[in-house]
Amino acid sequence: MENKEFDRLDAILRTKTYADLSEEERSWVDETLGRKNFEELSQMVSTLSDEKSRAVRPSVKADLLKEMKRKNRGALARWMSFRTPMYANVLAMLLLVILVWVALPAKVVIVEKPVTLRVPVVDTITVQLPSDTVFIERQVRVEVPVYLTRTEQPKEVIQKEVKGKALGEDEALRELLVSGR
Repeated sequence: MENKEFDRLDAILRTKTYADLSEEERSWVDETLGRKNFEELSQMVSTLSDEKSRAVRPSVKADLLKEMKRKNRGALARWMSFRTPMYANVLAMLLLVILVWVALPAKVVIVEKPVTLRVPVVDTITVQLPSDTVFIERQVRVEVPVYLTRTEQPKEVIQKEVKGKALGEDEALRELLVSGR
């Protein structure tokens, strides 16, 4: 049976006897249950409803009411009573403070009257003087290696006159050695 048919049968069993049924209801009950089964079920439903319900202890009733209130409370109340570790609460509050700090615009202060502040001024003064000419005197000592060799047989020494300049007479070399460049 479907739920609709079951609900219809339940309503008929609680309210009517087989003799009180209309022609349509009687034909439907005969198809689904039959007369004998309908009368047995009708008698059973009437005896169950006639019995008095047993009294419930007050402590059980109070516990059941508390549990029903806890389960049927609103979403906000359930969310507010949810237990979390302390570090999670601290992190959430820190995040909230940072978000509020970033989200709120900075306050701009507009000063209508001119304000003078006495601040000590420290400055650096540099003095540039013309450079002086500095002469550097150096004595340069140049050593020229001289190689002497001896041969077994003396050869005739040919004396030629070597023409050239002495190192002191060469102006370019002297200028280079004196200037130190």
